[in-house]
Amino acid sequence: MYIIPKEKIRKIESEVKPDYLKNVNKLVEQGISDAVKEVGTKIKFDDSCLEPWCIKISKDLRDSKSGIYYKKITESHPDTLMAIYEKFRNEYNYNIIVDGKNYTLFEEQGYNQARKIKDLKGVKKFLEKCFPYNKFTSKDAQYDAYSYCKAMGINVCVYCNAQLIHTIIRRRKKIIRPQIDHFFPQSRFPMFALSFYNMVPACQVCNNIKRDEFCDLGEIYHPYVDDYADFRFRWRYNKLWVACGLGKAEKTAKMLHTEDVYNMYTGVAEKIVGKVEDYDPVYIDDIMELMNKHRPKNKQLDKETVIRRIYDYVLKEECFDIPLGEMRHDILEDKIEKAYGGITQ
Repeated sequence: MYIIPKEKIRKIESEVKPDYLKNVNKLVEQGISDAVKEVGTKIKFDDSCLEPWCIKISKDLRDSKSGIYYKKITESHPDTLMAIYEKFRNEYNYNIIVDGKNYTLFEEQGYNQARKIKDLKGVKKFLEKCFPYNKFTSKDAQYDAYSYCKAMGINVCVYCNAQLIHTIIRRRKKIIRPQIDHFFPQSRFPMFALSFYNMVPACQVCNNIKRDEFCDLGEIYHPYVDDYADFRFRWRYNKLWVACGLGKAEKTAKMLHTEDVYNMYTGVAEKIVGKVEDYDPVYIDDIMELMNKHRPKNKQLDKETVIRRIYDYVLKEECFDIPLGEMRHDILEDKIEKAYGGITQ
């Protein structure tokens, strides 16, 4: 997991989020109307439900004073989203009648029974229609997932920092975009399918690895929430190692199979290390002299700049935007520290 830099988040919140919410909230407003029409008559409830549950939920979704107001859902931070979900569970946990038997809607048994009803998967199906992610990912709309990804300007997978995830739109033709992972899985939390802070631009590999894995904010890093991820890459005994702290770091790395993913890049790491070994520190002064030989005095390179150029050193603040940037930085920082006593001379 590679935490999105705070300055990048502030820019996204000021430049991307308002336009996103304006367009997505229109989708949700229409989705709620469509859901009531399509789902309203397809399920039977016991007498404790005084009005059709879908009508009540739809009213509360549109009520700015309710705990599940749809605009609150689309704009809230991740910690608030889970509080909304718990309120929803507690308030709308009706009994559902299937084949003459009572089931509680949110209990696993009741949910599985609800799935048997033709064209309906209980409350999950209703919420999927209220928050129509399928329409957001359609290429037909003027504002869609392509518009969102382009505006986000995230070009390297947030989860692995290894794969490019460009968005390409050429002459209004939508060619390619990143996959969008739902931090709280869409399959389990359909009401968060269009929540701004629940969508993470990711590569296909990471999105498929994570899939429907439930993420607890107390146990797994969130790219928009956390300030720091305790991961480090090291080259030891001719092998690439992913060193991580205990707790969140360990659980996040395990969920994303970070070590397995980076095993694919052992050859890249080996070349980085080889370059440090090829350019022995004793030659750096000679190399610097050669590089500066024909440079004007006001454009002479200092030793720090020469070292960075020779090894293609990635600064910490650049890692987020460069594929394998974190791995390159960590390995080079470690090796240069041993060879030169640090990058800063």
